Parts: sequence; structure tokens; C-alpha cells
Amino acid sequence: MNPKTNQTIDTSTIVLAIVVAIFILVLIAVGQSKSSVPSNAKTVTAVTATSAPKVSSLPSFSGFDTLVDDGLADDQLTGLEYAFGVYSKSLPVKIKQVSIDKGSILAVPRDRNSTSPNNVINFAVKLDGTTYTAEVDYSSLSPVQLKLFDAVGGATVFDSGVIDINTQVPND
Repeated sequence: MNPKTNQTIDTSTIVLAIVVAIFILVLIAVGQSKSSVPSNAKTVTAVTATSAPKVSSLPSFSGFDTLVDDGLADDQLTGLEYAFGVYSKSLPVKIKQVSIDKGSILAVPRDRNSTSPNNVINFAVKLDGTTYTAEVDYSSLSPVQLKLFDAVGGATVFDSGVIDINTQVPND
């Protein structure tokens, strides 16, 4: 009995409150672990707030608005620019200009038998005048993955892994 209010606290009420709290915590944890990106997709692990490129050090971008017309959401476009910044930061000489050849953009048709939620867009991109082939995998509204290939030999030059700009925010 609570001496101040003369009310008794029922043990079953306390147990029920604890069970509800645990249930809510489990729902939150499950919601945070779910992703619209397949479980076999690579994820970015090396990018942290201290290693992320600063927004002020990102290259300038040209032609990226066209990707929104082809299905990328604004967060995905930001994530894509961020991925180019991560790649630039890994180079001895930072990239100053990233330019998409708007005529080369190809939205890859989805295989109706595929279980993957991802869409793919390919395009030619110039990084300070050097041409690469880019592949962008994206799904839902935020996750995006950039893969850069050598335009001549097709070798993979860079793979950003999956970037979700809502959880990997570049610092200023």
C-alpha cells in the first residue's frame, strides 16, 4: 500500500508494464535492423563522422538533377554525392568536378522475377575529365550504392557500399 495515497499497487500491473516496455524496445530494435536493401548487400563500415568528407570539400556536381527525373529521391541524390565525396577523399588528389553525361543515363529495366527491391541506373560520368561508368543501385527513398568502373577495361574502381544519408550524415 502506498502510504501517501492509500492505493495499492498490484503486482500484475507492474509485470504488465514491464512486459509492454520490453515489447516496445523489441519493436524499436527490429525496426532499426530492417532495411529495404538485401541482406547480402555490402554496407559502409569505414565511414564515420570523423572520416566522412566535409560538405565544403565535396566536388562540384553537374547533371545530377537528371537522376531525380529517372527515379532517385532527393536523399538518394545526396547520398550519391556523398559517395563521390568518399571516393574523392580516398584519392591523393581530390576530385574537383563530377559531371554526368545526361545522354548516357540508362535506367535498367527490372526483372519481374527478381526478388530484389533495388533499381539500377547506369551512366557515364567524368571525374575531372576522366570518364568512368557508374552504376547506382537504389531502393525505397534513402539507401543508395555507387559503383564506379573503368570505362575502358570495366574493372571496379570504387564501391561505396550501401549509403543511407539519414544515418550517415556528412559533417560540415
